[in-house]
Amino acid sequence: MPTVTPPPARLLLAVLLGCTAAQAFSLDAPEERIVRAVDARQAAALDLLAETINLESATENHAGVRRVGDVLARELMPLGFETRWVDVPAEVGRAGHLVAVRRGSRGKRLLLIGHLDTVLQGEPFRRDGNRIYGSGTEDMKGGNLVIVEALRALHASGALEDRQVTVVFTGDEEDPGAPHLLGRQALIEAGEASDVALGFEGGVPGVAVIGRRGIGTWRLEVTAQQAHSSGIFRENRGDGAIFEAVRILDRFRVELREPNLTFNPSVIVGGTDVTFDEAGHRGTAHGKTNVIPRDVRVMGDLRFLSGAQFEAACDKMTAIVAASLPVTSAAIRFQQEYPAMAPTDGNRAVLAVLDAVEAEELVHLARGRLALVNHQLRWSPERRRMRDMIAEGFVGTPRSARVELCLGSRAHLERRWSWWHDEARGGGVLGGCRFHHSRPAVRGERGNPRRARPRRPGAGPDGHAGDAGREASDAVRGQPGFRVRGHDDWYDGQERRGA
Repeated sequence: MPTVTPPPARLLLAVLLGCTAAQAFSLDAPEERIVRAVDARQAAALDLLAETINLESATENHAGVRRVGDVLARELMPLGFETRWVDVPAEVGRAGHLVAVRRGSRGKRLLLIGHLDTVLQGEPFRRDGNRIYGSGTEDMKGGNLVIVEALRALHASGALEDRQVTVVFTGDEEDPGAPHLLGRQALIEAGEASDVALGFEGGVPGVAVIGRRGIGTWRLEVTAQQAHSSGIFRENRGDGAIFEAVRILDRFRVELREPNLTFNPSVIVGGTDVTFDEAGHRGTAHGKTNVIPRDVRVMGDLRFLSGAQFEAACDKMTAIVAASLPVTSAAIRFQQEYPAMAPTDGNRAVLAVLDAVEAEELVHLARGRLALVNHQLRWSPERRRMRDMIAEGFVGTPRSARVELCLGSRAHLERRWSWWHDEARGGGVLGGCRFHHSRPAVRGERGNPRRARPRRPGAGPDGHAGDAGREASDAVRGQPGFRVRGHDDWYDGQERRGA
């Protein structure tokens, strides 16, 4: 369900004010005003979402796309935005775009991007408990709502004063009109006049995208010698067009795999007589079981994160195609249809601001609710990623570490399973494993965890927590001035001891 929540507005506020990740935590007063403004609009925001969902706006429905744009313009104008509808040339064949600008001279120039068109239309707004259904709810009328309501909350808090913010809602995101340079001219111009651009299309919840893969197509043509099937694989008859196509596609599958690169053969026709309509992505094939096939046509896509990755993939595919089987030949053509947007340092900086805002929100939500199951957290992806970020210097050079071990020991089997917990700190640890809880908090090594020893009565920081501190990674332990404060608690269901 697309729900209006504080983080989007807080992210925009952090970007507008030029905050670093650490500074984003200090926005208490503006955030309070933002949260109050968002809370006051919950019901009205859902009504606005319903209004836009109930307006049919598939890409080819130009009038419907324009009506959705009119609704969003109506909402933005009271916030100080100048709005205009940008028509595109007739040959592009699309409805056009909504552009809204709030002018100012302070801070970063911000561009917010959404789109008005949908893939399908016809399903009206419907709410079922905590979920909302309807054409374009996620893609992307929910995201458009987040833009409008975040800006509304920022406006109510005074955070938009003298700030430059541009909003572009395109009318052909789902099926861009060609030529692209003409169809997207308004968005290109807005990007050139901005310092930071944020897109609000939904995808995976809790995930922000800092790069976008490009899209290309490829067309493979294979020919062979037509002959009676009894002669296949002979030196003068060859392997036939279908075997050659299979060889090529299988080598693509095996040899081209790498991060961020995908390739998909989407249509294939093969036989003695073949027709193929590239524009319509369809074809026909005829053959006989006793005839070696003469022709194969294949068409597919290629997705890549950078221009260099696209070029390298094209070179590999071309080399594979050129290594033909006997008495066959093949050719491949490529077309880059949509350029890639590789991640940049600037994108990563914006992501760091978002991470800080969401981390603060998680801390707030976890208060009074957090309970950790002893040593199992060592293997959680979030914890291992946190360890890697510390090792990579994300938080700077560590100078001090506080390690606390809180567990119910199982050194004596007659002891019951129990919880050690501290409600004021939000939770605790299930004391069911004879493992260290503290060591992976500092190190998180991948080896087998060492068995824990019962804490010695009267032991100080040289007990379990002291062990954890001494076993910290070299990146932390070797820093000048580094110190460890240790604290052990041992709880058997009856008493608690500490040092």
